[in-house]
Amino acid sequence: MPAATDAHARLADDFGCTRCSPPGQRCGLKFGLFFSKAPSKSHLLDAADYLTVWLGTHSRKFGNGFNPYWHGRMLERVKAQNSTAVFYSYIIAMLARHKSGIRDCDMGSPNLCEHGAQFVRRNEGAILELYEQYANHTARWLGRSAAVVWLMEPDWHQYHESTQRGGGLPQGQMVGLFRQMIARIKRHLPSSRISFDVSPWVVNQREWISPFLQHAQIDFLHTSGGRTTAGSTRVRGNERGNLVTWSELYKVSGRGIIADTGYGVGGKLTTNDDGWSDVANLRARVSDGLVAVTYANVGATWSNKLSRLRRTLPSTKHCFGNPIMPSSRHGPQRNGSEHQRKGPRPAVHFSHHTWKETLPMQDTLHDRSKANRSVGDEQHVGTGSSAHRSHRNQKDSRRKEDKQKSASLRNITGQPSSGSVGARHQSHRTRKAVTKRSDST
Repeated sequence: MPAATDAHARLADDFGCTRCSPPGQRCGLKFGLFFSKAPSKSHLLDAADYLTVWLGTHSRKFGNGFNPYWHGRMLERVKAQNSTAVFYSYIIAMLARHKSGIRDCDMGSPNLCEHGAQFVRRNEGAILELYEQYANHTARWLGRSAAVVWLMEPDWHQYHESTQRGGGLPQGQMVGLFRQMIARIKRHLPSSRISFDVSPWVVNQREWISPFLQHAQIDFLHTSGGRTTAGSTRVRGNERGNLVTWSELYKVSGRGIIADTGYGVGGKLTTNDDGWSDVANLRARVSDGLVAVTYANVGATWSNKLSRLRRTLPSTKHCFGNPIMPSSRHGPQRNGSEHQRKGPRPAVHFSHHTWKETLPMQDTLHDRSKANRSVGDEQHVGTGSSAHRSHRNQKDSRRKEDKQKSASLRNITGQPSSGSVGARHQSHRTRKAVTKRSDST
């Protein structure tokens, strides 16, 4: 693990508040559910604020790529009920499982804690292509303005572990790869929101998380693997060696936290939600920065519980989605909590200081206008001279900011960032080839 620096120690104070509740408006705690095609689950899905699905799952026809009969069905449901799509982006692990027979770390050997880093080194291109494919297909189903939430790479820290054969991935290299994955997503879904995985066994969370927060555009933190405890100050209060607390994560990152529950080792579903439907527990976790809870497995009365929770819980410190005025699909709530309204969901806008991938201006204009025509998006890129000047000024500003971040990253790692501007620039022809290969996966 790299040594902590004074600069990193100050990062939590420098970040400020990302997606905070605006003055005079409140955001309610959001409740999500794993997607299911079972008709008996339909009323439960409709009660959820967002639906989740795992990316990277393998099928005979579509490989590890986008499956229209699974991922597509989930997106259809999201669109029909005007909710939010949330992806568990487990692409590296799923790809390693299919291509090399590498298992999760708690499922025997060979596993990702031993062979994961080597797999990433050898398959970085395939990983990035899959990210682009999922983003591209999602844009076709929902439109480019869809504010999809990406729960990036569960157990991300495992590829940095000392148990890796050939050595774990250096942190600077992981920051660069993380930025490239975000760039592939935002090329097709620029309003996507990015969440960073919590590894609760890591002792020094500040040292681990801070470089990613400093150099990549991250909106939330999230847990993965279930087994979280709502009634404990610790993220996993029932497991030895997992000492990190909810409040510590919030203090270090300044980001809202998305928790999950209802499943465990190997993805096996559990019937116990570990206190995540208890009002007192949820109040305590909201005070620690919680913005959403994802349930993998719920009972038939879950929707009734949500009605009660929405009426009684306080506002969250951060907004999972855009705060909008009361009127909503889930009925009236107290405390002026955030509501979802019928009709198209508003696009998410990020503050000026957040990092965005810089692409050649001419290719970007062409790609965006072409993508907008293909998915029927109503917001087209302007063709007048004033629109071009405005766009060019924005790109120049982002390019300058990105160079500064890359220079700062070199100071930390002692080597050029793998996400540097020069490495990211590709011709339009190359990107078309990548997309074509991905679509045929």
